[in-house]
Amino acid sequence: MVAFVSVVGGRPASSGKSAASSGKAAAATCGGAKAARGCGARAPSRSRGASQELAPTALAASAGGIVDDLGVAFGEIVPAETEFAKKFAKRRGADVRTVGETVRAFFTTYARPLPTVYSTVVNETLTTTHLSVVHYAFHYDALFAFGFVEAFDRFLQYFPSDTERNRLYDAMTSSLQLDGAKMRKDAAAVREWATAEGRSAADVLELAASGDSSTKLGAALATAKSLPRIEFHVSRMFALGCVFVLEAAKVSPDEERATLEKLATELDLSAFPLTDAMDQYRAGMERLKAAEQLFAEVAARDKRKNAERLAERAKEAEERAKQAEQEAAEPTRMGEPIETGAPVQAPLSE
Repeated sequence: MVAFVSVVGGRPASSGKSAASSGKAAAATCGGAKAARGCGARAPSRSRGASQELAPTALAASAGGIVDDLGVAFGEIVPAETEFAKKFAKRRGADVRTVGETVRAFFTTYARPLPTVYSTVVNETLTTTHLSVVHYAFHYDALFAFGFVEAFDRFLQYFPSDTERNRLYDAMTSSLQLDGAKMRKDAAAVREWATAEGRSAADVLELAASGDSSTKLGAALATAKSLPRIEFHVSRMFALGCVFVLEAAKVSPDEERATLEKLATELDLSAFPLTDAMDQYRAGMERLKAAEQLFAEVAARDKRKNAERLAERAKEAEERAKQAEQEAAEPTRMGEPIETGAPVQAPLSE
């Protein structure tokens, strides 16, 4: 985020003595034959590689005028002298965790395949939340926690099992280096305030305007209101937390957008991140519902086919059993019963 100036170019000929001296140096570098036709020309006797090797030397010579004026070495990087650069100078060169490291940590912890219908939701949540957490102006608060927890519970409410869903939550929060248990607790406090009897949009707007930080929600709103915009990052989860608070306060869907814009005005924030988060959430839920319905239909069809297969196998087994019984009841040549009325001849004695 810090702006830099890099000394890499030349300067116009009208700049005086320094430009003239740099021009002479460049001409000397280029050689006699080339200087007669201009420094950019290439002598017929030189190869392509040789002309390319001269380029850095000519560039350094042409930058001599700027080096003389600024008093810096060629190629030196100088920080911009702005309030922003000074304010965040300590963050320059900081070791920032990458998205790849977060995703790797997640799949190391949750070492099992994700159901296809939920893989996109999990990957998008990991990516967007990671980018917020590593942002220089990120501030953890109860609204961020409420947005994350509520979005997770809503998107993954039909996950195959509660045990696996809890394991997935723990893996996601730990890979993002967040305290999952604390987030659950903070989210519960916000939900309790927003769902209190008689709560309305006016109460939310009044709390945002008052700056009262005696509650978890009030503290989050007060922080967003008090900090300059450049020092407060409106994360996707913070924005979703605002959306879910208004939903819990029973704000009608027709009034949600207008109420979000009023809330943004009270907090001195841009309304776009809040309304955009609401739109993205609704679109994501629609896609998820369609995918879940499709998978449910596929699963029902598979179950029906399996049931039909099992019924056919049971019928075949029953027919084989009947056939076996009939075969057992009929006498065979080897197993014909002896007629009891026929006399039995005794063996002759010698």
